[in-house]
Amino acid sequence: YKQKHLTRKRKSQVTNFDYLTENEIAILLEYCYKKINQSIDCFFILCSLFTGFTVKKIIRTISNISISTDKNSNTYLTIKINSKSSDLKVSGFINNLINISYYPVTLYLPEFLALSFNNIDSNHLQTSKLIESINSTLSAINKKHKSHLSRRRISQYLEHCLINFGVDQTEIGLLLGSEESYITGIDYYQCDNNKIIQPHIYIINKILSSASITKMPLPTFDKKIVGCKYVAKKSKVKSLFLLMQENLKILNTPLNHYEVEDFHNLLVTYNILVLNLATGHRPVNDIYETIHEFDLVSKRIIINDKEKTGQSSFRVLALPDICISMIEIYQQYLLNLNKSINKLSSKTKEKIKASIEGESPLFFFIHNNKYIRIKPKILNRYLRNIWPLPQNWNRHFMRSHLRKAGISGECVDMWMGHETNGDVANSRYSGLSMSDARRVANVIEEFIKVELKISPLEPEYS
Repeated sequence: YKQKHLTRKRKSQVTNFDYLTENEIAILLEYCYKKINQSIDCFFILCSLFTGFTVKKIIRTISNISISTDKNSNTYLTIKINSKSSDLKVSGFINNLINISYYPVTLYLPEFLALSFNNIDSNHLQTSKLIESINSTLSAINKKHKSHLSRRRISQYLEHCLINFGVDQTEIGLLLGSEESYITGIDYYQCDNNKIIQPHIYIINKILSSASITKMPLPTFDKKIVGCKYVAKKSKVKSLFLLMQENLKILNTPLNHYEVEDFHNLLVTYNILVLNLATGHRPVNDIYETIHEFDLVSKRIIINDKEKTGQSSFRVLALPDICISMIEIYQQYLLNLNKSINKLSSKTKEKIKASIEGESPLFFFIHNNKYIRIKPKILNRYLRNIWPLPQNWNRHFMRSHLRKAGISGECVDMWMGHETNGDVANSRYSGLSMSDARRVANVIEEFIKVELKISPLEPEYS
């Protein structure tokens, strides 16, 4: 496994990280590896080192631990990690639109742990006595080698290695079984179990090599989907936009004034869905606010879709060229709509003029000759018959695609407006820049145009 190296540009104050040293790792492995079949303490110590779990967590998940053999007859100790959302139930039409993750993440650990696991009576484990015994074992090692081993430092070492190796924090969360409330990206990410465990096995083998212990072979994988419980199928997303394009073409005629509302509302819905794919916008009232949030020259947009600790937080993203074209066409459409369609009331035309000038939201619906603000519930009325997924489906869909396309976890978190290791993108100490945002936009541009066949539509109301 080879991880694409990330340039670590993050600016931070000097901090004393209390992680295991290479010498401590070698001492710990040498002692525990020799006694693995005689000491239950050594089994739990090494399990904690290789999984990043505390001893208490290993005991809690002992029913999910088993021994398995792959197609090449390699034996592993395996641990299945269930997520909080594993009970999600979908059926019918929705089931046809999404890729569903039915499986937990499965970790693979070295064979010598599997052989030792056979000697453990999991039904009679006493947590307090086991922890006391492990503490005594570590104290004896520390006394002999003048080291500073502890259960806490051992359980935190794997996460430290994964972060230093540049692994996406969401993938780290899946590996460690972190709760969704701790790492929000877990709610939006879906991939093969194969992808998740590759960096984990790589780091285990690096740890083993420090004590000259034979590396564990890579297991032969089945490509079970793990992670969040639903991500829209690419083929269905493509079909959705093709259907909307066809319906817009049918309604797109300068003579069909009686259906101006239908055309306008469908065009607005189409534009919002395309922009949502490009920006990862959350469902909010007056989505995309006014035209002033867009900089069509520098091809940027300000997204303000979340409140943090009672204060408004925003992110600045680069926009794909297709979105710039779409907004420019939409602006011209609004001008023509305001001038040429006499069916609209003067009050509605005033509202449209305010939208054009940036005094009112850029996107709005028209119903019974009335200007309607866009809210998630109202937008859902226009979508439920053709696309009944939750309105944040775009975030699930695009996060999974961007990671598959090789965009780093930090850049994806920036795009989604998530924190990375407690820091928001483009903050004072962030190492990310607009060049990173532009790279994300370029990947999205190609995906939208080439794979989803999405294009802006030229209205014929001029």
